[in-house]
Amino acid sequence: MSVTHRQSRCWSREGQASLTYDKDFTAESDVGLSVAVVDATADEEHLLAIDVSQLKSLFIASDQDVTIETNNPGGASAAADDVLDLKADQPLIWAEDDEWACPLTVDVTKLWITNASGSTANVELRALIDSTP
Repeated sequence: MSVTHRQSRCWSREGQASLTYDKDFTAESDVGLSVAVVDATADEEHLLAIDVSQLKSLFIASDQDVTIETNNPGGASAAADDVLDLKADQPLIWAEDDEWACPLTVDVTKLWITNASGSTANVELRALIDSTP
């Protein structure tokens, strides 16, 4: 069974017609994460497996500023493979045919989320995976 993710990108300005572009991406499976990370949390660990060579689309968002580190929590331990500094209500959106590189540079096994925003952060992640060789 296949799974389809739709990415919508739009622009609007008062008094002008909105511009919206939708694109569908289809693959065999997807993974997701929906977590509430309380304020003053450092390096909250979450298991999540993403093979970047199979990644077709990625959506990560938070309603508060958070930092996400992949595979290692950084700090006194080994450096994180990727560090994503998310701003509140500014989702990170990537798809396989984008002009820019995927923000995940190596396979992911774990995420560490840090929230020092002053409020609980609701973090959402969706990844579309093509598992065919």
